[in-house]
Amino acid sequence: MTTRLTQTRVVIAEGRDEVHLVEAVARQLGLTNLQVLSFEGVDNLRGFLRALPSVSEFTRVRSLGIVCDAEDDARARFQSVTNSLADAGLSAPSDPLVPSPGTPRVVVLINPFGSPAGSLDDVCLETVRSEPAMSCVDAYLTCLEAAGIPLATNRAKTRAHAFIASRDRPDVSLGVALQRGYFPLTHVAFDPVRRLLQPESGVKSARSEFKAFDPVKGMLPGDLPGTAGR
Repeated sequence: MTTRLTQTRVVIAEGRDEVHLVEAVARQLGLTNLQVLSFEGVDNLRGFLRALPSVSEFTRVRSLGIVCDAEDDARARFQSVTNSLADAGLSAPSDPLVPSPGTPRVVVLINPFGSPAGSLDDVCLETVRSEPAMSCVDAYLTCLEAAGIPLATNRAKTRAHAFIASRDRPDVSLGVALQRGYFPLTHVAFDPVRRLLQPESGVKSARSEFKAFDPVKGMLPGDLPGTAGR
């Protein structure tokens, strides 16, 4: 690994979209002692984690966050992440968003948090569920289906990019859209990212503190502790 570690707090994310998200939320929280890197896809996570301890600056790292999508099976994805951590000789947490013991402290976020499946696209869509443009997005997809035009398997990604196309910069990626504020970072759906970056805020048990995120039904304000009326 040629990347230098410049901060004591490091987050490694599945792709550039997740990197943009974490960086944007960190700025919102006023965090400056944070370095965010991409491991460029889940297939590369094990090798990336194996290489981390060999970086000379790694001895100064006090916390390590890992962000990736659940895709088809959140439980299997979390197990894969913890297996990769163990393979690299790093401590593995017992649950998502629960810090592991030892140094560096490891915290894992699987998006959408609490859902059995899904991706960052689902989380972003929850933040704009009440936007007028979303009725147009769904009407567009319905029109395509009625015309016999096959849609992508990942319907959430199709909907997210159709929503982005309704903004002033329709050509940007999901991550850039997040940084441009197309998906409001203050929304409750992004609270798990804030918990990832501030685990000291008191997550006792991911299962007891959070209700499941349902990418179909979505979350409502007040579903997470301390968010009522947000």
